[in-house]
Amino acid sequence: MKGFVYCGMTLLFILLIPATGLAKEPEEAWDKLSDLSDQVFQLTESGHYPAAADALHRFEEQWEDYSELTKMTPDNHERILKSSIGKLEQYLDSLDFDKEEKQEAATEFRLVVNALTDDSTPMWMQFHDDMNSHFERMTKALKADGSSQFQYELNQFMNDYDMLYPSMLIDVDQSSMRKVQQAVQDLATQSDQLSANSQSQSQSLKTLENRVQTAFEMPHSSNKNLHSFQWTALPIGGLIILTLLYVAWRKYQGEKSYSIY
Repeated sequence: MKGFVYCGMTLLFILLIPATGLAKEPEEAWDKLSDLSDQVFQLTESGHYPAAADALHRFEEQWEDYSELTKMTPDNHERILKSSIGKLEQYLDSLDFDKEEKQEAATEFRLVVNALTDDSTPMWMQFHDDMNSHFERMTKALKADGSSQFQYELNQFMNDYDMLYPSMLIDVDQSSMRKVQQAVQDLATQSDQLSANSQSQSQSLKTLENRVQTAFEMPHSSNKNLHSFQWTALPIGGLIILTLLYVAWRKYQGEKSYSIY
């Protein structure tokens, strides 16, 4: 019995040492990537596009180096990230996009990285008030029967929505996002039709507003860092098993001593 316990304790120590290190690695890697994505955003915002492109390239390299992150990140989330990176690369390297468009692409990238790392309050939720303002202005334009003003306000909303959409896809469940996207398409289609009346547009706008509000208010995905949780749980579970083995060994020793007397 004593030999079995010693073997079990030794084996657990061997397993726990690397597991404890692995538990820290993903979190530290995410912190580094998050800081680097913020550098990309800040450099783009200040107009230092070559430096921003270089920082973005370093981000890509580090992402590929952190194999544990790629394993723990769902395939659809990784596709969103790589799509955002590709878009920003194109915008930074081209003269066809103005400063505002480049800033929006950098913001989209920053929000996507944050959505992958933050399970509590992702940064895209800070745009809730902006979304509400868009709906207020679109509603006001419809009531004033100003089709040109409504189209302008709708375009402004679409710019922000397109910027938030990738990060929302990471956090909000797919069913809700499909409903939001369908409502966006319905309203955009009606605005392109000369025969569309203000009443039908108003109903579509209200539907879209309600669905966007739901997306902002509903609980967000908590399974992004499931693998990280598993790495954290492994050493804790091992310690519990180790404690139980020690208690069993002490009990065995006590019973053995008692039997001698």
